[in-house]
This record gives sequence, C-alpha cells and structure tokens, in this order.
Amino acid sequence: MPSLPSAFPEPPASALAAASGGALHWDARAARHLLNRAGFGGSPEEIRRGVQIGAEGQVDALLAGEGDGDGFRHAPIGSTRERRRMRELPDEERREEQRMMRRDDREQLQAFLEHWCAGILSSPQVLEERMTLFWHGHFTSSQQDVQSSSEMIDQHELLRRNALGSFRDLLGGVARDPAMLEYLDNDSNRKGKPNENFARELLELFTLGEGHYSEEDVKEVARAFTGWTDRDGEFFFARRKHDGGNKRILGERGPLGGEDVLEILLGQKQCARHMAWKLLRYFEGVEPPTVRVKRYADLLRKEDWELRPFLSALFLDPGFYREEVVGARVTSPIDFLAGIARRGGIDPPPLFVAAGAALLGERLCYPPSVAGWKGGTAWITTGSLFLRANLAGVLVGEVDLRELLKKGAGDPSLKTFGARKLARLAWSPRVSFTRSMRALGLASDAEIARAMGDMLLAVEVSPSVQRNVEALLLETRRSAGIESGALLDRAVSAEPCLRRVAHYVLSLPEAQLH
Repeated sequence: MPSLPSAFPEPPASALAAASGGALHWDARAARHLLNRAGFGGSPEEIRRGVQIGAEGQVDALLAGEGDGDGFRHAPIGSTRERRRMRELPDEERREEQRMMRRDDREQLQAFLEHWCAGILSSPQVLEERMTLFWHGHFTSSQQDVQSSSEMIDQHELLRRNALGSFRDLLGGVARDPAMLEYLDNDSNRKGKPNENFARELLELFTLGEGHYSEEDVKEVARAFTGWTDRDGEFFFARRKHDGGNKRILGERGPLGGEDVLEILLGQKQCARHMAWKLLRYFEGVEPPTVRVKRYADLLRKEDWELRPFLSALFLDPGFYREEVVGARVTSPIDFLAGIARRGGIDPPPLFVAAGAALLGERLCYPPSVAGWKGGTAWITTGSLFLRANLAGVLVGEVDLRELLKKGAGDPSLKTFGARKLARLAWSPRVSFTRSMRALGLASDAEIARAMGDMLLAVEVSPSVQRNVEALLLETRRSAGIESGALLDRAVSAEPCLRRVAHYVLSLPEAQLH
C-alpha cells in the first residue's frame, strides 16, 4: 500500500465574510464542487456537461428530480397481533419463531440498506439522495432501539418523500412517525406521567437549537404530546392518555396539543435560523456567518418552509463557491466510497458501500446518538485514514478484499458489522483506467497523471502533489519496461501501473476532502 503523507490539512475553523453580490463564476471547478456537495461527485463527463449547460441549467436538473414513488417493498415483521399469537405457543416453538422473526427483520433491513446504497451509487436523482441522507442525520432514529425494520424503512420513505419538499410537512410527519415515537419514548408518554425525551429533542435538535427554550417549555411540550403513540406500525392518538389541560409554551397559552406545538415552533424566527444554519453548515462545511444565516432563514420563512427555493438560491449563490468552502469539507465514509465510485465509473456492490461505511464509522440506521453523526474531522483518525486508503484500494482493484480482512483478523476494529458483511462479499472491480485514459487521447506521463487526479479526486491538487503522482507513474512505467509515451499501448502492463497510481492518489489527504 502507498505510504500516507504525514500532514492532514485542517479545514478552516470559522467562516470569513460570505461573498456577496457579483456574478457567479461558473467553470469546471464550480461544477465539480456543486456535484460533490449536492450529490456524491461527478465523473469528468458529468462535469463537462455541467459546464456546458451552465449554473442555472445544472441546478434546475438537480432540483427537477422526483423519486420513483414505489419505494422499497417491505413487510411488517413482528406486528402486535403476531407477537400475541406467539405468546400462546409452547415455549420451544415460541422461541424458534422469535428467532426466525429476528432473522427476517435483520435480513429485511440489510436488503433495504443495499437498496438505499444502490441509489446513492447510481440514481440520477442525486440531490434527493443527498437530502434523504441529510434528514437521516437530522431526524435520527436507531434500529438498535426501534427494533423494527419495517418502521425504520417507513421512516426513511417519509424522509425521502419530503426530502426536497416542505419542512413543515416533514416535521409534522416525523412527529407522527412510529419509529421516532418509539426511539424517543413518546409511545409511553401519557397524562400524569409525561416522558420528556421527544419534547427535548424536538426543541433542541429538530427545531430551535440549544439555549432557545426553557426547562418549563420542555415539560409543557411533553404534556402536549401525551397520547401520541403507535399501533402496529401506524400513528395512533390515545385520547384517554392525552393531557388536555392548559399549558404555556414559548409564550403561548391554552389547552395546547401536539399540532399546536408544531405550529408554534414553525412560527419562531429561531426555528428558521436553526434550520438555515444546519443546512448551510452541512452543504458548505464551514461555520456560516450570522448575516448569511439570517438571509437564508428569511428565505425559508418567505417561502413557507419550502426547500427547493432555499436550495436553488444556495447553489446559485457566489458565496457557496467561495475559497474557504470549495474542497474544505472532510468526506463522510458514504461520501468517500460513493464518491470514488461515481467519479471513477466504478460499479461496486451496494453492500460494499453500506458495510465499508459502517466499518469507517457511518452505519446507516445506527447513529451513535440522538444527535446523529458528528462529522467533519471527527471522521478522521490514524486508523480510519489507513482503512480508507485500503478500501479505496479495493475499489480500484489494487487491494484484495479478502486479503485485507485476513491481515486485519486480529484488529478489534475489524470485528464489526461492516467487516462481517464484507467478509461474505466475493467481488473484484471491473475497471479499466487504461481504456479511460485512451479515450482522452493522452500519451505523456504528465497528462496521464493529471487526468487520473482529475478523475478520482473531488479537489484540485497542488503542483507538488501533481509532481509526486507523475513521479510514481514514471517509476511504475519504467519498472514495467515501458518506454515514455507508450504506456497506453501496452494494456496488459499499463493497467497494474495505473491502478497503483489510482491507489496512491486515493490515499492522499486531498482524497479525504470535497
């Protein structure tokens, strides 16, 4: 495996003043940045097409996407009726049926995760995929607590249906979502014994942010949501368990219920500021200036919480392409693996992305806490950086997956869900960098080295890094006994050379950024 450079560049800690006014300078750099952040990276051809159709054309294409409506077909495993039936069975028979039910539930969730990752890898509706992933980290629930694949899948479909639509509709749907109600214990929230978990996260994480509500607000919101529960995977309002008494929430008084609370929250300017900050922080990767947050918060309120106008304005804003933003965000594991595949025209099994991301710390449907994944530089450790490089090597055909797992058999970090799933995966990539370089009509080491970097990386590299890539290509070409300018004429010898170069490129610090 190539040795890793010792220095890892830190993204800027805080934002400078946002660019304002002026025209958007639209070129390959800007098109690449937009496809990285609004999607999961673009191939050289997609970037060229983006430049040709212009910024407005590219943004319109991203926003035009509507998902396939059918979603993932799944069965309601472990319904209340089914569990009641099993309780009447003899002990041994009941235990066997429970074991089979848990197995079916695991298999259904695994099939769903592969379906989801297939979309991330190949769906043309990349912005919908991106926003679904964003909402999965904002409105988190965990299968570990919910323990129902069908409810987790239903939640995902709710997030997907509203991914580019109305935050108002999405918030209302999440408040009635069985997986969320169970994850945050609102299914046990009843009059006389309110449970505050859902109320606290609704205020702190989902709408207002920390410090913009009181403990009394939490208690009163919990009372307002008493009786909001679920039955057999469907929302159910248990009227007898609801506290219909008067409450005082954020200055509003009356016999407030859950619907009233949601409207009160959506009417708060702080709610718009919190969501504008969250979206800007996610897409730009740096702390947004206050003036920028206010501008986009005002837009959210003006558009009655519709997300498409917000995203359109952001992606056509020169400030979105400012120097400190482009190429400054550390990629999540999903972004890292899917980005390599999309940019390089590699078609890995969706299981590779799902399991590889889990191995790197991003196990979908299993967030580490109610706050989701921390992101940013938290994704990078010494161990994860080397593991990223090795998984990248698998994607480009330079590292054998089974050998990688065999060598790491004694590593506790490889005794995880991701490693177990990868161990069952018999796959090697069908990729030809030689064919890709030939199609571009290249010949010299310098041309090929630059084209490899352009294809595989989300960011431009410095001249010194470019020289290192070129030097490695020169070394591998000479070791293969190929004269200058003739590499691509020797396909059998050229491909191992180019795969080694690809692996080196994807082991660079720059490969961890987009």
